[in-house]
Amino acid sequence: TLFTKQLNVSGVSTFHGNVNLLDGDRLRLGSSEDLQVYHDGNHSYIAENGSGDLKIQASAGSILLQRDNGHEMIKADVGGAVGLYHNDTLRLTTTSDGAAVTGNLSVSGVLTYEDVTNVDSVGIVTARQGVRLGVDGTSSSNYISVGASNDLKIWHQSSNNHSYIREDGSGSLIVLADDFYIQDTSTNTMISAKEGAEV
Repeated sequence: TLFTKQLNVSGVSTFHGNVNLLDGDRLRLGSSEDLQVYHDGNHSYIAENGSGDLKIQASAGSILLQRDNGHEMIKADVGGAVGLYHNDTLRLTTTSDGAAVTGNLSVSGVLTYEDVTNVDSVGIVTARQGVRLGVDGTSSSNYISVGASNDLKIWHQSSNNHSYIREDGSGSLIVLADDFYIQDTSTNTMISAKEGAEV
């Protein structure tokens, strides 16, 4: 049956086949037609056109956003993790205490660590605009250290306003250079040592 005008149904309508809407036609839900589902000839839309939110809910299992071949893009487990995928490979997962990244993390802006006890890296950490330890330290806390046993330490101590470079291991503190200078803050030379020449 072809209806050329509006069809009003006051009860429940049950469809045993498909409901076909042409390009630009919309499935509109709500007294003010707030929720709309449609295809404009190029793209498909699920649109919340009212003042509320568009909510996708599940009581169990997961909410999945997938490619047409089933590859995962976003997976949100009910009561659990949310995973972000790149070409069906999991790259970022939320955890109970933060998030985990699988692979590399590239940051173009400022990466700020607050209340972080340790930052572990299995590779090289490159600081392109300096490394700043914004607290005063001692030989036992708040220092920059190098070596598996924290043998080389650098810190500034506010109690006497001195700065330190300390070798805490069983070896020596060795400075390698063709020419070596110790200068004051005005770059006046206090000690100079030149390769194959005078000290």
